[in-house]
Amino acid sequence: MIKIQKELRTLEVPKKYEKEITFILYNYKILDKFIEKRKNEMIEEMNVGKTAHLKSISKPNNTLEDIVIKFETDTKIKRFEQWRNIINVFLNKLYDKENKKYYYLIKYKYLENLSEEEIKEKLNYTQEEFKQIDKSLKLIIYKIAKEKGLFKDEKEVISNE
Repeated sequence: MIKIQKELRTLEVPKKYEKEITFILYNYKILDKFIEKRKNEMIEEMNVGKTAHLKSISKPNNTLEDIVIKFETDTKIKRFEQWRNIINVFLNKLYDKENKKYYYLIKYKYLENLSEEEIKEKLNYTQEEFKQIDKSLKLIIYKIAKEKGLFKDEKEVISNE
């Protein structure tokens, strides 16, 4: 356990991925809305109408079947769905294992949007503890996402701490 904690302290999430993880955590509750918005954009781009099946003979990608296929293969939709699944599983594991420090940090900071001061007061954290737990949380999520294929060919950055 001590070895894992030391490893977490010396590794850092690459900045571009940290931004994505932070965005996903803050917007976790509305990921379904992002997916629906993307689907609506795709539908509007395809101009599906009553005669789409007739047009599909000469012009592909206008039938309902084609739209469903595009939904299933769209990289943005897939990525949002993967993120939703990763965060769902991660939150369930934290809750089941009763790992309070990460669970409540996610709950208060990202889902309930409490201020840093309110969180530190509720959880009785110092500034350093708060930052370290948040950093460790993002690193754990990064590693899970990397295992699931969301981040590819990225080498871990060693911190000078």
